[in-house]
Amino acid sequence: MPVVAVLDASAVTAFLLREKGSDAVRRIIDAGAVVTATGLGETLATCRRRGHPRTRDQLVQDLDAYGLGVEPVTAEDGVEIAFLLDQSDRMRETVEAGQNSGRGSLSLGDAACLAVAKRLELPAVMSDGTWEVIDLGGIKVLPFR
Repeated sequence: MPVVAVLDASAVTAFLLREKGSDAVRRIIDAGAVVTATGLGETLATCRRRGHPRTRDQLVQDLDAYGLGVEPVTAEDGVEIAFLLDQSDRMRETVEAGQNSGRGSLSLGDAACLAVAKRLELPAVMSDGTWEVIDLGGIKVLPFR
């Protein structure tokens, strides 16, 4: 099955916890999606912290059964992640100085999702956030809620 999008951790978490937007995420997974290895780790940790009853291994099996792939993060992605985090930090500094009304900093997982989406030339599926106010260099973002 071809891959049509890269999901961030918030999208996969919303899907597993049946939160707002989970139906949209399910449709994207059905069409063919991946999550970064970083996003998978963040998702599993978040689900357990929020009291999800299934074990980490059971959640991985569930995601595999739904057909969600896991995309490794490459050295090239690491360079892009650093660039995106730097942009995000600079944006946060202007917010703190009262010069902008941004939303804060990108997480490492969000930056990894964006970097992998750029490499694969696919849209990133994310919740709303800091990506709205930084230069994404042509990366398309699809909000899932």
